[in-house]
Amino acid sequence: MATTISTTDHIAKFLFISLVSVFAIRFFIKTRRRSNQNKQHMIPPSPPALPIIGHLHLLSRSLLHHSFQKLASRYGPLMMIRAGATTQYVISKGAIAKELFKTNDVKFATRPEFGSSDYLIYKDTLFSTQDYGKYWIFLKKICMMEVLSAQAINRFADVRKEELMKLVEVAANCSKNGAACDMGAEFMAMTNNLICGMAMSTRTSGSVTESREIREVV
Repeated sequence: MATTISTTDHIAKFLFISLVSVFAIRFFIKTRRRSNQNKQHMIPPSPPALPIIGHLHLLSRSLLHHSFQKLASRYGPLMMIRAGATTQYVISKGAIAKELFKTNDVKFATRPEFGSSDYLIYKDTLFSTQDYGKYWIFLKKICMMEVLSAQAINRFADVRKEELMKLVEVAANCSKNGAACDMGAEFMAMTNNLICGMAMSTRTSGSVTESREIREVV
């Protein structure tokens, strides 16, 4: 009886050690292969990643921009971040962003496909998710000439000034009454009213409560 139990323990230990060894060897091979690929393709620097989750342990949901700032100060203005199975590149310098989105915009025009795009109202017809082609060039031309041109921006200067004054008025009233002011909700209401004012010449909401309802729906 004792011999049988001892043999079973030895077999279990052997299987456990074998399993751990297989995972260790596989992880070492993948790390070595990824390192060689990085050297070959000149991939940007990246923080040490954990298996499966990648760099998710380094990112804070509430202060994501602080996490990126802290990592950028150590690994540079262009770095690679892996969130699970998704690889992303984080840019924190204006000159590099200009190089990618203006100087070499054609090379970076095609956007990755996400499963959530199937549930969007307009699916793949959105400018932000459209592949580079004649339709993308047409939409970009409309945006640059009709939406983002200097004339269009100056045309809606009064709308921006009006919404900004309403925001200042709300903050002043809260300060006068000694009440707390949720600036996040106020900025959301101002943004919604700005977009709708420029696009449809009307305000989205007259109060923060309506803005919160819109935010919950979205």
